[in-house]
Amino acid sequence: MEKQMTAAAEARVPTLPEVRSALFPATVAATEVMPSASDPTFSNDRDIILNTYPYHFQNGQRFQKNKEYEKAAAEYQVALSLDTSKIDARLNLGDCMFRLERYVQAKFHYSLALQQFPESARPLLKLGNYYEGVNQPTEAREYYQKALVKEPQYIEAYNNLAALDIREKKFAEAREMLKKVISIDPNYTLAYLNLGVAAENSGDKAGALEAYKKYVELGGEQAPEVRKWITDLES
Repeated sequence: MEKQMTAAAEARVPTLPEVRSALFPATVAATEVMPSASDPTFSNDRDIILNTYPYHFQNGQRFQKNKEYEKAAAEYQVALSLDTSKIDARLNLGDCMFRLERYVQAKFHYSLALQQFPESARPLLKLGNYYEGVNQPTEAREYYQKALVKEPQYIEAYNNLAALDIREKKFAEAREMLKKVISIDPNYTLAYLNLGVAAENSGDKAGALEAYKKYVELGGEQAPEVRKWITDLES
């Protein structure tokens, strides 16, 4: 969950806007590093040549990070006109469309990425995010599970399935899923945050404290707020 999550609710179950913020962060989803993914092909500034795919892709990333989604989308469109063989610009363009609430266009770009890159699990994850973002959890769950068929170690898909379970108050299922995430990547901070939420809502105060403290220790983005949660639980 992003920084705008608050502890205003008595139970820390993510709301739909919070889930949308988590699934479509302002920063580019650099955490989606997978063997089946296609990474940007430039490695240093010397490769960033005016009016090339890397040039416009980098501009798109910069605008997307600053939440200037219209400008970012325009840059990704230019990048794709120069090279249609890269998955990154297509998926990021879909994210920008979603942020701009152009849901039909967002789905179009995710679906096109799936068509162009059928061996990658990333478009499946994005389609899962799309359906979760438009409040269709059944379809979202289906696509996350499809992503895991393609990539059994895909921690983002496991984490997002756990987030669905939390929203549906299936806290035991969420905790098991999140423990699997941590077994794959012990440094994946978001899993500890969600694990703490699931544990706290299960009435497991000790488990929640342990997960929250680990999240803070690893430097999660929401650490200042989570410290307050820890204080509340310990008081």
